[in-house]
Amino acid sequence: DMGHSYANVINHNQSLFPPEEFLKRVIHTHIHDLGPAGETHWLFKENQVPLYENVKLLQSYNYRGVYNLELSFNRFAEEPDINGLVVKTIEKLRKLII
Repeated sequence: DMGHSYANVINHNQSLFPPEEFLKRVIHTHIHDLGPAGETHWLFKENQVPLYENVKLLQSYNYRGVYNLELSFNRFAEEPDINGLVVKTIEKLRKLII
């Protein structure tokens, strides 16, 4: 879970990236950014989570699973142009995995 892992980096001094033993066994993902106050399950607007680096790391271990966006729309419901932000988030991830 990229968003929760990054929240743990910030709040609990966790390593930025998981160890090799973990990466070898990844079978699915939960992907989201953090909001302005550190809330999880956000669109990639704040770009706090190192998405590019995480995806490239998974790819280096031949990850072939689903890249699952895990968003909680109620957390950013007040954002202007929410539809545009959703599309930008999907496009950002799509460009990394294709």
